[in-house]
Amino acid sequence: MRHGLRGDHVSPRARRAIDRTDGWSWDAPFVHTARKYAETRDFSLIWEGHKAGRHIGYSHIEKLHNLERLPSTGFVISCFPVKIERASAGWTRAVAIIDG
Repeated sequence: MRHGLRGDHVSPRARRAIDRTDGWSWDAPFVHTARKYAETRDFSLIWEGHKAGRHIGYSHIEKLHNLERLPSTGFVISCFPVKIERASAGWTRAVAIIDG
């Protein structure tokens, strides 16, 4: 079972500039979160990894595709986020800029 990152674990990781996770999402699958919420009624459990960005700025980008097509070195990733009015999140246009 994938547990996800607790909100109090995100800030120290972001401060140390850890730049990726091997999981498909920052949070646990919602079915597990829903079960924990039903047991505890603790609303802070819902999307707690995502909410950590309220306390420390970091870019949260998930589900990028075709990364295996990039060379092992010699590129930079730039992300251009789309701001959605009255929303707390949106999508991004991720672009690989390859040297040479």
